[in-house]
Amino acid sequence: MKIVHNNKFKRFLQLPMVMLMSSNLLLLSNCNSAFNSTIQFANFESYMSQDLINDLSHKYNVQFPYYTTNEVIETKFANYYDIAIPSCYQMLVLQQKDMLEKIDWSLFDIKGVENAEDAKAIFNKELIDDVNKWVKDWTADPKHNFKEPINNILDYCVPYFAQSLMFAYKGPSQTFYHHDKQPISGENENITWDDIFYTFSPSSPIADFFKPQKNQCCAMLDDCRSIYDVARIIDTNNETNEPNLELTLEDAKKTYDCITKYFENYVGNSWIQIQTDSGNIATNLSNHNGGYLGAITWSGDILYAAMGAGEFDPWDAKNLHIVKPLGGATLNEVDVIVINKQSKKDKNSIYSIIKQVALDGCQVNEKELFAKNEKDQYKYWTIQNFDAIGYTPVLKNIYESIIGDSCPYWEDIEDEATKEMYKKIIENEKGQTRLFGKPLTDLQNSNIHWAWLESKEKF
Repeated sequence: MKIVHNNKFKRFLQLPMVMLMSSNLLLLSNCNSAFNSTIQFANFESYMSQDLINDLSHKYNVQFPYYTTNEVIETKFANYYDIAIPSCYQMLVLQQKDMLEKIDWSLFDIKGVENAEDAKAIFNKELIDDVNKWVKDWTADPKHNFKEPINNILDYCVPYFAQSLMFAYKGPSQTFYHHDKQPISGENENITWDDIFYTFSPSSPIADFFKPQKNQCCAMLDDCRSIYDVARIIDTNNETNEPNLELTLEDAKKTYDCITKYFENYVGNSWIQIQTDSGNIATNLSNHNGGYLGAITWSGDILYAAMGAGEFDPWDAKNLHIVKPLGGATLNEVDVIVINKQSKKDKNSIYSIIKQVALDGCQVNEKELFAKNEKDQYKYWTIQNFDAIGYTPVLKNIYESIIGDSCPYWEDIEDEATKEMYKKIIENEKGQTRLFGKPLTDLQNSNIHWAWLESKEKF
């Protein structure tokens, strides 16, 4: 404890007890009053540009509490958060419990956008259509106990960023293999998640390339839910990643075995480092003279690594390779912004904050979209936020520009192959079967969590 030696502190100690208690009560009252008027915008840590956070904090009475997982949101959302950014499947959990305010799109003051149906026009159509299809099917299924099907997620949320799980590795390009040791011809042709895990495992014909050495190894995000979903894709031959409602602990372990079977007999240090911090994965993958050999993580982290992670020189297409599971299905997520139905905070401020974060410049043309101000900063906050975060934009004009042929964002990259590699990380593959995380029961979540604690030791 720091002891303060000054006359003001001594006078404070000499106050009558009644005055001291009154002062404390007044202080607590003021704190509660400040909290009650402050908009609480909850998010994953490092998932918004610090400049954007600073600007919003300056303009509005808003704070940014952080959480670690989607499942944590639910425990605090009702009583603490006014706005939050969950993944889409967690949004469904909140909506099922009647916690979400229906989005009034007219309050965003976007030309021609008065409701959720109008709002579809400003987002990546293919992505929104895919999400809406599985959400409608899910909520229409009687076993999930929704009051009525959700036909359009835009009724209850504003999309923030999309992401897909993939593998990236450094060094010379490698041939990938099916688990029967047959080489896969052509770059990424028919590669599945099973092929990816097998190819960089100790069982693979190219095991020596990925073998841990000199404190280097491959890494994987310590995300029991996402890895379970990938294992489920493998387990069901890419047909679905939905677990049984009666999922037991043993069921979950058997599903994880679809991946761990390639690694558990390796004698030595761990073949894969299970990393809790995706930022550390990006930084280590971006290191040209060390760090990770390769990593399974989300697309935004890989793009951040490819562009140097703010610490190293960017990678070129000859030395960093992106492997997407194009054969069958892959795992995608869409993170969204939601509003607490019980929030009593200023509604205009809440909608203004969300508009700045997720919708700024949603209808301007490409030239205007990537304009910069006199401080050489992007004029629109959505671009500035993408530049800082690197996850796949969901606004139609940003997404189509970023993957286009002449986007100003890539103008400093002279090598076309490298530019195409960066775009490839972001782009949704044509014809790709996208599977999204589904809402789980408390029992399913618990059994997946405990199964993962045991299974990850096998890597």
